[in-house]
Amino acid sequence: RDRAPVPLFLPNNIVACDTGSYLPDGRISCVDVARYLRLRRGGHRLSFEECASCCVQAKPRRTKEASDTR
Repeated sequence: RDRAPVPLFLPNNIVACDTGSYLPDGRISCVDVARYLRLRRGGHRLSFEECASCCVQAKPRRTKEASDTR
């Protein structure tokens, strides 16, 4: 039986949604679902800035460059 992915609930209403794939450079996006739903209350259409304020993206993992080796 197929099961739908379940979001991982973290502190402060941050929800990391596992889409089954990572973003380039190993980044993961998180969405503050509580904030998103508050902003969308009453059918309000979000501006780009409002939408962006609901998302947090982890910094890319730094790859070791040749100049970093000692």
